[in-house]
Amino acid sequence: MVHRRKHGTKIIHSAELAKLGDVSRATIYRYAELGLLSPGRTDDRGLTFDESSVDIVRLIQRLKEKPFRYSLSQIRDDVCSKFPLRALIVMANLPVDQIQVCLNAAVSKNPGAQPCIWEDKKNERRGILIDKKFNETISSDEQDELDQLNEALDQYLDEIGPLPTEHSETL
Repeated sequence: MVHRRKHGTKIIHSAELAKLGDVSRATIYRYAELGLLSPGRTDDRGLTFDESSVDIVRLIQRLKEKPFRYSLSQIRDDVCSKFPLRALIVMANLPVDQIQVCLNAAVSKNPGAQPCIWEDKKNERRGILIDKKFNETISSDEQDELDQLNEALDQYLDEIGPLPTEHSETL
């Protein structure tokens, strides 16, 4: 019997999520504890999750590996807090070099960098999005999610603003 939540998504238990995500149950519980996963009710078989949690677990694993090597706290604090979840999942399906550009623009806080580096990153990211649009390789839903990602990155870059001029003079 397939269990479904009210909105129609399949419910899976922590053991199944661990198997599908190729991680241990302890890892699933740790991700839930850190707020990276949102469990549903607990039943006699443990925590329950939406089936979309499989994509989240895979994304977290990908961000922890080369070339990103993000810690769980970096993923939670610097990445997940800045982007809508669906945009992150779309981003996880992009080639690694494109993900690196997006994430570097979002979480880099190098105090020794020149102020123009943020604008360079923004322009590089926009170029990638324009190329994707031009090639029409993504659906309209994916385009909407990439647009959300672009807006979130722009907001973040606007929040951090230009770096102090004293740093740019030393470079």
